[in-house]
Amino acid sequence: MSTGMIVVGFPGIGKTSISFGKNNFVDLESSCFNIVDPVTNKKTKPDNWEKLYVSVAYDLAKQGKHVCVSNHNLVIDELLDRKQKDSRLDEYPIVFVYPKKNLKDRWIERLTDRYNSSVQIDKDIADKNKAALDAVAANYDEWIDALERIDPNNVTAYGNNVYKIPIVGVDYDLAAALKRFIDAYDRYESKLSELCKIREHFMNTYCVM
Repeated sequence: MSTGMIVVGFPGIGKTSISFGKNNFVDLESSCFNIVDPVTNKKTKPDNWEKLYVSVAYDLAKQGKHVCVSNHNLVIDELLDRKQKDSRLDEYPIVFVYPKKNLKDRWIERLTDRYNSSVQIDKDIADKNKAALDAVAANYDEWIDALERIDPNNVTAYGNNVYKIPIVGVDYDLAAALKRFIDAYDRYESKLSELCKIREHFMNTYCVM
């Protein structure tokens, strides 16, 4: 793949794991955009945080990085809105990776196990994992429905270069799934490039005025 891509990953999909030790993948943690109150130590996000977050995501993609981002509704809306306003961003594929709706109970169990295993390791990580667990438990159906409604073929609504990888079981390999996507994408790009060369040759040979 000649450019970076943006992977919109559902909580627990493996964004951190795939980014660990891999220079071409970056897990863009939305928690890094929190503001901490010096008195109460409460963490909040500033107004329009998603705009800065998406700007960083696209900047990393322009550097050839594969950027794993949050599936927060504000982030998704901002990603797609930028593409609608600037067709140059169509160069960077957006790939939605999420579990199928029937995996709800097993997915919550997966996040529960992740939280429990992190409690004794690091408080900040445990707090983040607990927040993700609570959010998914409260919003799973709504979030999955919203992701299912995204139609990559609807270029008018979502722009070009939008893809979905639904996860059908909890025993999967995100790195392998994305590698299959990248390989297929590269084959498509190669064929498209060849078609462009054929078209250019045809135009130069037969359509010279």
